[in-house]
Amino acid sequence: MPEMDGFEVCERLKADPLTHDIPVLFLSGSTAYEDKIRGFDTGGADYITKPFQLEEVLARVEHQLKIHALQRRLTQQNENFQKEIQSRRMTESLYRDMFDRAVDGMFQSSAHGEYIAVNAALANIYGYSSPVAMMQATNSMQNQLYVDGDRHHKFITEINSTGTLANFESQVYRQDGSIIWISESARMVYDTGDKFLYYEGTVRDITHYKQ
Repeated sequence: MPEMDGFEVCERLKADPLTHDIPVLFLSGSTAYEDKIRGFDTGGADYITKPFQLEEVLARVEHQLKIHALQRRLTQQNENFQKEIQSRRMTESLYRDMFDRAVDGMFQSSAHGEYIAVNAALANIYGYSSPVAMMQATNSMQNQLYVDGDRHHKFITEINSTGTLANFESQVYRQDGSIIWISESARMVYDTGDKFLYYEGTVRDITHYKQ
């Protein structure tokens, strides 16, 4: 391109999305400080002045190609990571919607028995106006929800021994002090490193089956 110098060529390459990521090396007879600065300012990856050794030029080209390959790999990994985050957010949103709309009571609780999350159905089973109201009222008295004071301890012992628990029947107190029968099914949830996170389960009011 005789109508353009190397700096202009570099600027055009960097302005085009198709060629933006191509590493540009300047081979120049000019040793002026200003030219070197301009070369890097226009997007040049390296600036080599004459006289130069062919081996040096090849080594620098190879080095820039390696850097370029690493940058592309990092860019791809970042794109994949962002897609994974978006996918997880969508999954979590769908799960949260199912959690909130479920007919059965659902909960997540810590190793100490404190509720991390409860849905509206569970709050209703226990006679509370909302999940927030239930969590505020019960997290400080988790063991007192069960009529049998040892029932919560038995729940934890059994689920810790097998990782899951099905149809665990108990009598519990509602907010107004009345007693109902419930059936709980739960599992232990772990992260990708097999570290325990919380218990997750469902609760059904089975009082009418017991009458």
